[in-house]
Amino acid sequence: MKSITHHIRLSLSGFGNLQGQIEVWDLKLKKQISKFQATDSTLLEWSYDGEFILTATTSPRLRIGNGYRIWHYTGSLLQEIILDTYEELYDIRWKPVPEGTYIGKPTIYTPVPGIKSKFAQVSKEVYRPPGAQGKPASFKLHEEEQPKISSSDASNVQLSKNQKKNLARKAKKELEKSFESHVKSKPEPTAQNEKYSRELTGDPEKDKKIRALLKKLDQIEKLKEDQQAGKSLELNQLEKIKKAGELEAELAKLQLN
Repeated sequence: MKSITHHIRLSLSGFGNLQGQIEVWDLKLKKQISKFQATDSTLLEWSYDGEFILTATTSPRLRIGNGYRIWHYTGSLLQEIILDTYEELYDIRWKPVPEGTYIGKPTIYTPVPGIKSKFAQVSKEVYRPPGAQGKPASFKLHEEEQPKISSSDASNVQLSKNQKKNLARKAKKELEKSFESHVKSKPEPTAQNEKYSRELTGDPEKDKKIRALLKKLDQIEKLKEDQQAGKSLELNQLEKIKKAGELEAELAKLQLN
């Protein structure tokens, strides 16, 4: 905190780690005249007539945004000169004048006309979460979770675009799931002919013969289907069909023993 007095007016300012707040007080009446902010200032100096305040950002304290501003003590910004990015300002002062050149004027409290700074000022409001302001929190634990809507009142509810998309995706997934369960429940066609018993005996030798006989009988059944469909068969294929009875008898004998 820095204080500078000019006859009947006192300026209090906070530079460095502070945000550049400046207060101007009337010493006689002990009344605040103005309060304003000169961001990034490293220097403050009153004019000799006590009407104006010079603030500046200088190097080497700060090497970016060097320049100066002239304020009226009522808090109005009158002039702002900011140098280019790579230019530096090392010092700036009011031009000295002989003592007694200026006569003090009565203090006013209404800000005089000024200009608007080209640089945005830091927000004066401190962030407070909704809970600290007595307001309910606006976030949800599950943002994607949509309210369940019954068929009776669905027509009376206006859904957002995202809600419609989510409901469409959900309906599509349920349809796909239903289709998959239907397909799984449907028995798959088997290439094996169920005309013959495929029971095994537990004897490795017999079971090997049973499997071989079943394979031959399946082939014969396939040939019979081709013959019924009008397909011409070779002589050896016709001979196989004739042996079907013998193979069936042999299969039955192995499965009984």
